[in-house]
Amino acid sequence: MKNWNCGLLVCSVVVGSSALAQQAVDIGPGGIPKAPVGLMRPLQAEPFESQTGEGQGIRVVVAARLASPYSLLFMPNGDLLVSQRVGRLQRLPKGGTGLVEVTGGPRSIVPNAPATHGYMSVVLHPQFERNRLLYIAYTKPLDGDNRTVAVARARYVDDTLAGVTDVWVGENTRGPAALEMTPDSRLWIALSALNPLTGEGAQDPMSFEGKVLRLNEDGTVPNDNPFVGQRGYRPEIYTMGHRTALGLAINPTNGEVFMSEMGPNGGDEINLLKPGRNYGWPVVSLGRAYPGPWQAAANEPTHHGFELPLVYWMPSISVSGLSFYKGTAFPKWQGNLFVGGLRYGEVPGTGRVDRVVLNEKLEELRRESLLQELHQRIRDVKVGPDGLIYVATDEEQGAVLRIEPAAERSSAAKPLAAPDFRVDVKLAARGAREYNRCSTCHGLGPSGGGAAPDLRASAVPLNASSFEQIVRKGALVDRGMPAFQDLDDTALEALRHYIRAEANAALASAKLP
Repeated sequence: MKNWNCGLLVCSVVVGSSALAQQAVDIGPGGIPKAPVGLMRPLQAEPFESQTGEGQGIRVVVAARLASPYSLLFMPNGDLLVSQRVGRLQRLPKGGTGLVEVTGGPRSIVPNAPATHGYMSVVLHPQFERNRLLYIAYTKPLDGDNRTVAVARARYVDDTLAGVTDVWVGENTRGPAALEMTPDSRLWIALSALNPLTGEGAQDPMSFEGKVLRLNEDGTVPNDNPFVGQRGYRPEIYTMGHRTALGLAINPTNGEVFMSEMGPNGGDEINLLKPGRNYGWPVVSLGRAYPGPWQAAANEPTHHGFELPLVYWMPSISVSGLSFYKGTAFPKWQGNLFVGGLRYGEVPGTGRVDRVVLNEKLEELRRESLLQELHQRIRDVKVGPDGLIYVATDEEQGAVLRIEPAAERSSAAKPLAAPDFRVDVKLAARGAREYNRCSTCHGLGPSGGGAAPDLRASAVPLNASSFEQIVRKGALVDRGMPAFQDLDDTALEALRHYIRAEANAALASAKLP
């Protein structure tokens, strides 16, 4: 009997292990798992409003529509320049909706291959009102099928770029690039590693790959760069050990330069650029390699010998452009860092803007995600001279969005909807017990617990079908709402009746706006 029992135990373990085996994941080129169907949807035409964590209501408006916008740049007169991955530059007049094409720019490669981005970042010279100079990063065609990242300088005259000249040309440099120009007329160029999977070139001091360069306005090297005169180092280099360069931004408070850097599967970073520092890629990272293992487990989490990020993401949001808020339209957001995200957790259609609150020591206090409802790839975020926030959506049917404060609403001025849902008292009583699973996020009652909204208001218009889609089938999983698949039909209906009963009571007593 003992031997028979042992054999049965072994069989049980084997069968159990087989039943619990993870499903095979479809792996694409380069060992990257193929993306799921995702949650993409067309951008809605009408404005929408929502509340945010600091009690700031926002209204989001489509300011213009265009294909694949990449970078946003405000001109001194309030007009907005928009670069496109398809190799075009557009101007959006202040207060207008019609785009005007800016002609005469450098010839670029339209993105028809990996690591090709047409026109990318655009920046103005600090003395633009006097000299009319701007700089644009682009993918430059070379002989045959060769290409590289380059930076051109041109004079902006009546929606035309004149005197276009390359001030810097890479050496087989690929991937996205970002530009910034500091008040001292120094040109900053953030470059990606040649191969983001292996980090090729990022730790090579004689390569431009995975580096941030700091140049004079004409492309020459400043004498005070950290590696000037140091054998074995390119004098253009300011920092090294970067993966994928998506954005540069100046902190308007102190003039420091920050970089958004996309990690692998997790490990997106915001870095403060310090002269001569090494930020570790691919030796260290707070993300996983795409097939699953940690990028550099032996070095986690100390980053010993390398510069630590100020902010990081796990899972990844695929960081893009970034800006510090300085303005009067959103006083509760003063000094906050806004970072675009192309997708969350490797799922398409989950782009967002993250608002990060930092203290005076640049330590993160909290963060909040915005615009998830749009299901768009957010490529850039900029603060306009009007204090409003502008966002570029990197889609074939892309757009420039404007985020403005929502008008304050008076609850007394808005008539209450009459309670019109018939409640089964017995079902509602059972639903009160089922609500225990909801209380972790929504609070002890349906009025909201801070982490999630007031269910009494949100559930009023829901019929049984839509309620099931949300609660049991996970229609809002992208917003952090889990799917409760263990609820049977009766329990689901009981929960709905309980929430409806609470909503009716709140409406009748005028507790809901």
